[in-house]
Amino acid sequence: MSGRKVIVVMTLLLGPTVPMALAQHEHGEGEHGKPTAFKMPTTYKGAVEEIQNRLHEIDELIVSKDLDKVHSEAEVIQKVGNVVGQLALKADSGVPKSAVKEVNKAARELAAKFDAIDKAGDSGDAAGTQKVYNEMVKLAATLQKYVAGGPHGGLVAWNADRKRMVETTLSKGNEVRVYLYDEHSKPLSFDQVKAQAHGAAKGDAHKPVGLTPDASKSFLSGTFDAGAKPLLTLMVSLDLNDGGKAQMFTFEFDAPTSTPHKKHQGHKDDEHKGHKP
Repeated sequence: MSGRKVIVVMTLLLGPTVPMALAQHEHGEGEHGKPTAFKMPTTYKGAVEEIQNRLHEIDELIVSKDLDKVHSEAEVIQKVGNVVGQLALKADSGVPKSAVKEVNKAARELAAKFDAIDKAGDSGDAAGTQKVYNEMVKLAATLQKYVAGGPHGGLVAWNADRKRMVETTLSKGNEVRVYLYDEHSKPLSFDQVKAQAHGAAKGDAHKPVGLTPDASKSFLSGTFDAGAKPLLTLMVSLDLNDGGKAQMFTFEFDAPTSTPHKKHQGHKDDEHKGHKP
């Protein structure tokens, strides 16, 4: 009889204990809120954009010290990172076959950073979260190298330290637009940015191309001569007002690019108003 009583007592003591211990290590809705809703990308470019968008969100969470919310954004990066290699193998991915191994390695390492940044965020370790975030940014930069075209379907060039990306588009009416982004593809404002441009059709003398900011200063626009036809060369000089010298970016259009006003996937319209560099 006493033996049966001991068994019953042990069952009562241990039974509830195990599920409670497991619950402490699980990320339930009560601990991190509802999982971030997202649609799994089906293209390499879409996957990299999703990752960059989530890194941007993590960056803002670090600044605002909302480290407990890093989990959901990092979880999306983990899930997307695990399929980037497969997307890179697609014929239309834009990733050279010789670079697929490099891309897959960087994507897997990026996905594997989830545990480290999640642990740092959960513990309120700002320095640790920042450290892992910086490592993730470097890995994402490897993926970004092989993205064909910019957010508006235009031609892309990076500044010397790869902190700023410039995109240009060309319409059928020879209108050119210039967009500016940070290293995470976050749109930047042209407020306080000085810009000059000149261009020409192949074989013609270069002429100034006046660039005018739109009302929100989210992009610059200008027009080639109406009769000019590709191949068109556009040279844009930008002074980012960051203490450095103005940098020249050269673009060659062999045909009009995607529609200039095409929306950037993953951003709302008001996000295109741009942020200061």
